[in-house]
Amino acid sequence: MNRITIFIALIALTTLFSCNKNNDREPIPAFSAEGFWRGSLSSGTGIAVLNRDNGTSRLYILTTSSDTATAFVKHDGEYGSSHGTQGYFYSEYQTIDGTSIDHFIVETTRASGSSMLGVVTHTAVSDTLQMQSSYSFQLNKQR
Repeated sequence: MNRITIFIALIALTTLFSCNKNNDREPIPAFSAEGFWRGSLSSGTGIAVLNRDNGTSRLYILTTSSDTATAFVKHDGEYGSSHGTQGYFYSEYQTIDGTSIDHFIVETTRASGSSMLGVVTHTAVSDTLQMQSSYSFQLNKQR
């Protein structure tokens, strides 16, 4: 009887110590679009996005060494997002100045708790010009 008890105890201990412990891994932070994000466009230009909790957003296009106060493009808009470990972010900014329209769309292809990757599409229309360009971007959440 002692041999059976020892054998069962050994199996129980082996099973206990061989179990995968998920508690050792850091949890993946859930994506939340709110907050201040800074990064760069594929053109080398800097980009920053401030997303407020009320659904409004401000887009800054800036040189990589400047701050948002000296950004050469500042547009207000609105954003939508989905939360979770694989989030999604979409925002649209448009400024109409007389007969010209400056329109930006920012959309992610991948979003996680602390970073967003995606595409910025810029359309500029005036009486004499219509231009559209797209750039990939990477943004990191600032703390």
